[in-house]
Amino acid sequence: MREVKFEYPSPKFRILYPEYSRGKKHIILKGGRASTKSWSVAMALLDHCRTYSGLQVMCGREVQNSIAESSKRLLDNTISRLGLGDEFRSTNTYIEHRDTGSFIRFMGMEGNHESIKGLESYDLFWVEEAQSVSDGSLEVLIPTMRAPGAQIWYTYNPNLPTTPIESVPRRYPDQTLVESINYTEVLKYLDANTIAEAEADRADNEERYNWIWLGQYRAQSQDTYIPLKLVTEAVARRPTLTHEPIVAGLDIGLFHDRCVLVVRQGPNVIYTREWKDAVAMDVVEQVEGYMNRYGIVKLAVDANGQGAAVYQELYSRMGEKVVGIMAGAASRQQSKYSKLRDEAWGRLKDWLETGSLPSERERDWITDLTNIKYFYDEKGRYKIESKKSYLGRGFHSTDWADALSYSLLVDAGTSSAAYWEGGGEREWRRERYGIYGPSDWMGI
Repeated sequence: MREVKFEYPSPKFRILYPEYSRGKKHIILKGGRASTKSWSVAMALLDHCRTYSGLQVMCGREVQNSIAESSKRLLDNTISRLGLGDEFRSTNTYIEHRDTGSFIRFMGMEGNHESIKGLESYDLFWVEEAQSVSDGSLEVLIPTMRAPGAQIWYTYNPNLPTTPIESVPRRYPDQTLVESINYTEVLKYLDANTIAEAEADRADNEERYNWIWLGQYRAQSQDTYIPLKLVTEAVARRPTLTHEPIVAGLDIGLFHDRCVLVVRQGPNVIYTREWKDAVAMDVVEQVEGYMNRYGIVKLAVDANGQGAAVYQELYSRMGEKVVGIMAGAASRQQSKYSKLRDEAWGRLKDWLETGSLPSERERDWITDLTNIKYFYDEKGRYKIESKKSYLGRGFHSTDWADALSYSLLVDAGTSSAAYWEGGGEREWRRERYGIYGPSDWMGI
């Protein structure tokens, strides 16, 4: 086999070679546009396929509807540029080295988790555009790549600190190598038009330049309701000693969704629990136990849709400690909010100014709290982005934020008595508060 010189734009790419990354499972290359990350990974993969016999490589991205959306074209172009066409056989679906038998295949990860589980013998998995990879895909991929010396390479342009890829170095610090690289470090490998485009962004839009070209996290949208800084400070804030009553919020999602319980005492979240693929009675049994264990005096339950059965059963067991929340009902502060859900998020934003969030769920808090948008209605009142719109932008439901916000609607030390006393006001309260007692539910 003839000798070929693989020249890399930066010494940072040496972590793609075993002598610099032995013993590390996660190899992360991140940075801005035109930093030659993918270009360098393509060279390294081809070099390894020439060097090692029987190497099995998979190149994947979260969404790949056809081979045309994969990195195959980049690899084919690299083979041509390096003059390796006589060594590699490139078909419509894979690339194979003729002498070593090493091969490279391609896949989309979304919806293919069972296929990922079949990759346990593979040596390398390259996650392209890793800023878009989902929690679910990572949860399947990471334990699957368990062959001796197996590695996962991630390349991406950073987006938000809440994206799943950002959790990898935190979860596996001893198994991870990270290098950040930007176009300014590889200028001699770039054409004049690319450099000019970067400089134009630098002059016209510094925020875009920092994100797109320097690989900094994207600045939070101006129409995002809760600033990231507010949440990170709440996570870092130490709990405050208080003797306030203990309340809780329960957001319901059964079967293939998730339920979240948040237990709060004044400015402190003191306990959280998440259930996945839960059934109603299991949740009821466990929540009843938590209410007794923590002395919860009020539990606000999502009483919409799937939550109705859970609410009814909890109320039958715990009585007036349980309050049903109908988020679509009218707000109690009509001059400021239209619906109860808008008011709940308003209370949540105010609470974060002094509240303390448990750090072990930092990513859930940040994801749920800092991506929801807001606008003003025709009366100038705050309107929180609808769940349909939010989910349509690719996020999961805001279960953690919703559970915490429900707890803020029924603070036993302030207004909760108003929901249960004064029976003559029942109809007004049902229409206006959207908070239901025993005779209000299901509309008698």
